[in-house]
Amino acid sequence: MVRHQLQRLKLLLGLWKMNNKFSILIVIIVSSVAGLMLFRSTKDFTLKEEVQIKPASHAEKSIGQMKNEYSRKPSSADINQDYTIKRDLDGNIVELLGKPGNRNRDIKGFSTETEIEITKRASQIMEQLNGTFDRAGLSNYATVVTGSRSAQAFYQQIYGGYPVRPSSGVKVDLAKNGGVIRVSSDVRPIHSIGNSPVLDSESAMAEAKKHMSSARSIVGGEHVIWVRGDTGFHGYSFNADGKQIVINAENGDVLFKKDRRLF
Repeated sequence: MVRHQLQRLKLLLGLWKMNNKFSILIVIIVSSVAGLMLFRSTKDFTLKEEVQIKPASHAEKSIGQMKNEYSRKPSSADINQDYTIKRDLDGNIVELLGKPGNRNRDIKGFSTETEIEITKRASQIMEQLNGTFDRAGLSNYATVVTGSRSAQAFYQQIYGGYPVRPSSGVKVDLAKNGGVIRVSSDVRPIHSIGNSPVLDSESAMAEAKKHMSSARSIVGGEHVIWVRGDTGFHGYSFNADGKQIVINAENGDVLFKKDRRLF
């Protein structure tokens, strides 16, 4: 009986040892599989993260470059601490913008309602900008517009002693305290003259009446250089019941006609 019990105990002990080894083997296998899965999961996660991050980074960089490209003002550059210059496609200066420090500068005794102060201040600015605009083709005297909050001084473009039209020149916009809001130019380059002045003002008036026969009154007769493209033409400008008509000073033809009335 005892012997039988001992044999049974040995058998159970052998089975326990086998089961224990098998359990250990199972644990090792499970741990290995888990480790492999974790490694692959981590690798996949890293790859996915790299795939998501790289294009996103690239996209953000591209968008940033596009924003810089389109938000940047390619035609703007600093002249000095007071102005920013804007040029047209040909590189000609078309506008100077007063920076805040300039615009808010108080000028002692300045008033936007006093013509002499506006003229004095505009002349001072033009002198400061000497060389920026071609003063040779501008009038020495400014036409002034007063106001309670701002004022303008306009220097007419002159060619051969005659004003250039459509109205062109340099305009200085001044803030109430005398600071510069902007200085703008629409000076027209004239490379040639397309006619010769044959008619005088009275003869041009007669031609204007022929072209505007229904007009009740025709006034004006200013001798101008009317510009088409880069060619100037001698002409006489008239107002016929609110309609502008420019007569060719050589042959009496119409150079320009437009209804200027406001309805």
